[in-house]
Amino acid sequence: MSQEESNARAELPEEEKLQSDLRKYRQMALDMGAYEAAIIPISWLKQRIRVRLCDTFPRAFKTGTSFFSPPHFDMPWKYTKQMLNSYRYAIIVHLIFEGDNRNDFTGPASSGELDLGIERHKRYWPPETVEYWSKRAKERRGTKHQGQIMIAETIEAEARKDGHQFALGGMGGSCLRLCRDFGSRCIALTTGLCRNPGKSRPCGTAPVWGLDYQVTYAKLGWGNWVMGWSAFPEDFPLGPLDPLPGKTAGILID
Repeated sequence: MSQEESNARAELPEEEKLQSDLRKYRQMALDMGAYEAAIIPISWLKQRIRVRLCDTFPRAFKTGTSFFSPPHFDMPWKYTKQMLNSYRYAIIVHLIFEGDNRNDFTGPASSGELDLGIERHKRYWPPETVEYWSKRAKERRGTKHQGQIMIAETIEAEARKDGHQFALGGMGGSCLRLCRDFGSRCIALTTGLCRNPGKSRPCGTAPVWGLDYQVTYAKLGWGNWVMGWSAFPEDFPLGPLDPLPGKTAGILID
């Protein structure tokens, strides 16, 4: 954005500037590769206490492995609801998985870094369990869509620069992925210091905010898959993937 455009935006009335900013953030998400993006009132985000259990039963491989992952980081439910209701708008972003390999979006390998999970947990598992998951890891390559992190953190930073100082980006998955170059180990658990304080965030969907994005997708007329590492690719019907599976990012504004 040019300096002239920035100055013109600053002179807009407060509500008009906010709406202009929201449209800009939505377009940023689309320009960064989002399949769909929408501006929604905060009331369209449905909170359900049971959503907070989805990474616990069945337990995700990375639950408890980082400072921002429960049980190390948690927020009482009433404060979570108060926090969300203090905002007026959200940018909801849908990113699709490339390709049509079901192994990429559901089943054990969809959690990404299945080999890392096996290495971390094998000392607690009996040999037959290690053998089973090691075989699965070889069969399923599995990928994790990283675009949601980039979009959420970029729009959050842009919004704060624009004067929305409490803008907050959230995405699914553990912030541990930011520490891949350091052996995917969180030093904050032992030192209290984070390697990526400007990027690490709690998982936005389940453990903290308790957001049921399926409700929001239905309001927007978007399609989505219910997926997870406990749902195997063979559990889904054969044929074209419709709607396309993907991940969700959300950025809360004002």
